[in-house]
Amino acid sequence: MYKHLFALTLLACLSLTAPAAASSPAVDLGGTWVGNYDIAHSGTDLLTLVLTKTETGYTGILNDSLGFVAKDTPITEVKVEGVNLGFSFVLIFETGEPADQRAELTLDGGKLIGRLEFSAKGAGAGVPFELVRKK
Repeated sequence: MYKHLFALTLLACLSLTAPAAASSPAVDLGGTWVGNYDIAHSGTDLLTLVLTKTETGYTGILNDSLGFVAKDTPITEVKVEGVNLGFSFVLIFETGEPADQRAELTLDGGKLIGRLEFSAKGAGAGVPFELVRKK
C-alpha cells in the first residue's frame, strides 16, 4: 500500500513541476554586443555585433573598427542552442582576399565568450574574444 501511495505522490509532484520547467523562458540574445580582440600585425579591433531575434531564430550584422569586415556585414548560419551562439561571416584580409570566418560563443555571466575561427589557409587557429551587451 505504501508503495502505491509513494508512486501516486511522486507522479503528482512530477506533474506539477514538469509544466513549470517546460515554460521557462529562453535566453534572449538580441541586442548590440561589443568587444575588442587582437589581430596580429594590425592591433586591437573593436567588434560590434547586432543580433535581432525573429520568429524563426536570429539575424544580425557585424562591424569592426579596423575595416576587416565590410560595413554592416550580415552574419549567416546563425545557430542558437541554449546559451550557445554560432555564426559565420566574411572577413577581408589586408591583401583584399575574403575569408569565411566562424564565431562560436557561450553566454556566461552576461558576456558572450568564445573564439573567432579563421578558415583561410595559413591564417592560424583563430583568436579568443568576448562581447558584452551594450546598454
